[in-house]
Amino acid sequence: MTDWQENTPGAGPGAKADEAEKGQEKMPKDSIPDKNAQEKGYPADQPEKPRAPEGKTASVDELPAVRDYLNRIGARCTSMLKAKIIEDEHSKYPHVVATIRFSRADGSVTADLPEYAPTEKEAEAISEAISAARWVEMKPLDRIGPLSGQMREAEQKDHGRDWPMHFFEFRDAAGKIVMVQIRVDREPGAAREKDYLNFTFWDDNQWRLAEPEVLPLWGQEQLADHATVFLHEGAKSAAHCRWLTAADSRASRAALAAHPWGEALKGAAHLGWVGGAKRPLDTDWSVLAKAGVKRVYIVTDHDDEGESAVKPISKALAGADIDVDWIKFGDAFPPAFDLGDAFPSAMFREVEGRQRYQGPTLRDCTFPATWATRLLAPPAPEGRGRPPAPKPVARKAFLRQWAVVTEEGKSLFVHRRDRLRKYAEEAFNTRARPFSDARNTADLLKTDPACAFDGLAYRPGVDEAEIVEQGRRLLNTWVRGAEAMPEGAADEGPWTEYLAHLFPDEEDRQHVSRWLATLIARPAVRMRYGLLLFSNEHGTGKGTLCEVLRGVLGSWNVSVPSESEVVRSDYNDYLAHKTLVFVHEIYAGSTWKAYRNLKEKITDTTIRVNAKYVPGYEIEARAHFILCSNASIGLTIEKQDRRFLVPRVTEQRRPQAEWDAFYGWLKGDGPAIIARWAERFVSQHGAVRESDLPPVTERKRKLIEDSRSPAHRALADLAEAALAEDQESGAFVSLVDADVAAWVKAQVPEANLPLNVVREALTEGGLFETKRLTIGGRKRTCCVTRAEARGVGAAEAQAYRKRPDDLLASDM
Repeated sequence: MTDWQENTPGAGPGAKADEAEKGQEKMPKDSIPDKNAQEKGYPADQPEKPRAPEGKTASVDELPAVRDYLNRIGARCTSMLKAKIIEDEHSKYPHVVATIRFSRADGSVTADLPEYAPTEKEAEAISEAISAARWVEMKPLDRIGPLSGQMREAEQKDHGRDWPMHFFEFRDAAGKIVMVQIRVDREPGAAREKDYLNFTFWDDNQWRLAEPEVLPLWGQEQLADHATVFLHEGAKSAAHCRWLTAADSRASRAALAAHPWGEALKGAAHLGWVGGAKRPLDTDWSVLAKAGVKRVYIVTDHDDEGESAVKPISKALAGADIDVDWIKFGDAFPPAFDLGDAFPSAMFREVEGRQRYQGPTLRDCTFPATWATRLLAPPAPEGRGRPPAPKPVARKAFLRQWAVVTEEGKSLFVHRRDRLRKYAEEAFNTRARPFSDARNTADLLKTDPACAFDGLAYRPGVDEAEIVEQGRRLLNTWVRGAEAMPEGAADEGPWTEYLAHLFPDEEDRQHVSRWLATLIARPAVRMRYGLLLFSNEHGTGKGTLCEVLRGVLGSWNVSVPSESEVVRSDYNDYLAHKTLVFVHEIYAGSTWKAYRNLKEKITDTTIRVNAKYVPGYEIEARAHFILCSNASIGLTIEKQDRRFLVPRVTEQRRPQAEWDAFYGWLKGDGPAIIARWAERFVSQHGAVRESDLPPVTERKRKLIEDSRSPAHRALADLAEAALAEDQESGAFVSLVDADVAAWVKAQVPEANLPLNVVREALTEGGLFETKRLTIGGRKRTCCVTRAEARGVGAAEAQAYRKRPDDLLASDM
């Protein structure tokens, strides 16, 4: 026998159907509007409150002393012992001005704003009335029994649905029904499109339009099986996600497969808090700690009011050891969006008859929201005196989320779980401030030894965040990209067709495939050469390779700097914490400086990171390079080059329809399929070893030949000879541009290089230009071997002047 049957007349093990119906008739006819309802504190279109049995009280507003007080301040009861003053009641987010609570224990009244407190006379009368009253008690149920009025109508609307939209049962952690919420749809154009009405069951067999003293969370019965919770604003989106991830019907399985975030939402409980975004503190959050929940994602509606609930919820959870994150929808989502709604159609693209999602991932929309501090009251001073203010200290849950890496007296703050989040101290304090009682949260972390790390590491292939070696504690910032799809799950055709198009030479394509497969499937290997991709034709697909690798490796592991950043900039943070550096256009043609600069970056084992607003630090150099160009000579390289694989790249364009299909595939399962291809390729053909040299291709031979123009080779040799002379003599060398131009013309009669080209070639070889000087009665520019010599006068430049024949006499 259920709790309902025990308390419903005529219902029992041997009860007849008509007797059960008689019991049902005793339920309130709560669908009948009450013309006096508004005077009792309820909107006119809501049901009349059922009356308690003779001699019992179901709500404080049934007591005349209380009712007179509430009428005076303009409050209405929302539960047996609670009343509220509410503004904008018919908007989506009604504003609670003040809450008044009554105590059955001593009859006292407390208002959270003093101007709404009862007078001394009112308080005395209320206390006497409450103490003298006999109260009905709220009674949890095992299951729902007969319903009537609006509750029955709401349940019938959901009949046959896979998941409810009008009728929501709220159960406690033991599975007992403690509240029922129904959704009432309003007429189109109404100030509020829908209302949510909360009903509770009482020991006099009555459903009442009343809330418990503390609002329950919807979905608590899931907590026994989950340590991770998605906390939704309202029962509707929570119920939808629970139905979706349970996948216990054909419809839910199909919906899960089609949902953009379906996989990420699995394996967690989906709970909903009710009462609107402005009432998060009316909820009983203690159930999460009692159930042993370890991580909570707060999922607010996409509007200002909904997002404002994140801070009070985070603070309400501060009493438990729970990691908190916030799912924040960007402006690509419509206003008021929640996870019970369909994703915008603009985030999908039809490819080969299938809709492929191309919008933000759940990870993209996730932000840390754990409350940082707790307030610790210092010992009270002896004797008289004002007690000191509570002191904020860092919470354990917050401390374990962050690492502090200090270099040269400056600190860098890194989120341990989301290691892509790295902040300088000022930025960290700004980021933490909404969830902290302290202005300087960074200082609280600096004093905790568990947060202190000796440095950063970037170890591709190592999933662990903390690395301990040689007595140093390092934080690994590498985060894995796409997981390989299981064998046989999808077709690799789009990828292999793309490779065949871009690299038409089969032998070259095999070399490139081995390099790419090693980069993807063996991230721990640091290959000692990169790729140079040249084609004269635009739109052949070289740049597409960048998008492919960003998807497979993870965009956070790939940087896309400009040529000037790579070749000329003093900042090098594009190298730090990266597996791949992809340069779309390099136009440094015939420049040895560019080649030498990049050669060092490819071979360095460590780098000193120089970035704006971040303290300098050393880290392993793990980046590989892919350089692209539409110039016939994008980069001048040496004949004995060991740093670049140069395959032949197609000059043919693909039809736009084929590119559209490929990009659609890439936005879907493409990265996971390519990751699987890489694993299989390496297992069949082997990976590139760190000691391997790049294969010499026909395209590379041609590039080397183009690179070795006699005039530029002569200038490079001259620059090297000048630097060697400087080292040997201990005095700087000065070369006059006109001397050098005449010398080149003598060496290579067909060359006719302008003076500015001569100077550029010498500076690329390591020399420095001076200002214009008068030498031999004419205005000339010198190239000198030392930076400090750039400001010399004409007399000093003339004194250290060397003729090219003097430096390269042996080659004449």
